Amino acid sequence: MGFCRGDLVEVASNEDGFLGSYYEAIVVCQPLKKDYIVQYKTLLKDDHSGPLTEFVTLNELRPVPPEIQVSEFNLHDQVDAFDNDGWWVGKITVMAPLVALKKQHSRIAYPKVIKSTTTTFKKQSQNSKDIGFFRKGDHVEVASKEDGFLDSYYEAIVISQPFKKDYIIQYNTLLKDDLSGPLKELVTLSELRPVPPKITANVFSLFDQVDAFDNDGWWVGMITGKIGTKYYVYFDTFGVECEYDESDLRAHQDWVDGQWISSKEQLVYNLEKYFLEKYNNVIV
Repeated sequence: MGFCRGDLVEVASNEDGFLGSYYEAIVVCQPLKKDYIVQYKTLLKDDHSGPLTEFVTLNELRPVPPEIQVSEFNLHDQVDAFDNDGWWVGKITVMAPLVALKKQHSRIAYPKVIKSTTTTFKKQSQNSKDIGFFRKGDHVEVASKEDGFLDSYYEAIVISQPFKKDYIIQYNTLLKDDLSGPLKELVTLSELRPVPPKITANVFSLFDQVDAFDNDGWWVGMITGKIGTKYYVYFDTFGVECEYDESDLRAHQDWVDGQWISSKEQLVYNLEKYFLEKYNNVIV
């Protein structure tokens, strides 16, 4: 299949950082059998003096997809999103009924539905502990309050209790600045919690709140997708999404009044907050 002068086409970018994107253009001429000169509709020359004209091969071109009328998109639909002057291939990860996108561009390409799975939890027994007090040798997690480390927890062991509500702990994974040995630190009672009981999860579901092990600690995030065996986790504190193996994830639990509480009841709140903060071009 070839193209003729004046045909409207889309050009697939093969450049690093632009893979999976398509740019609208018009065919100017065909100097060789499988090579074309195209003029982009949205891309400009470096000096911004006019539309960018470029030499491309046949395998980089495709016709402009036909318009598909859809009343709404479904979770996990594969779509093209118009951004930075082109169409970028992505996947719907959030459905928020009360939120409307400002952008007028929306189309669906090659719809692909991924079946969701159900998470099954099995609680394991845990040792009881007096609320608010730890003893020498207790295994604990320390909640960091430093900028850039909020919503992260680091495993440690209690060394001593010099004051009523202060403890000296030794981290399991953090080292001294000179790397000479494990880091020891004075922390307050409010920064400590027991190590959460293990929860056996057959599989994580979309929007489950989890802890991801990264940079020597556990970071609170939310499942936003799964491809193959890899899970995608969104970190609300930093506004970023990262990829993890299942072995690096655990179900998130909160230590409240001496009890471990699952975060399932916060699902709706997390969903709305994730959508509104990740997409800053929305109106309610």
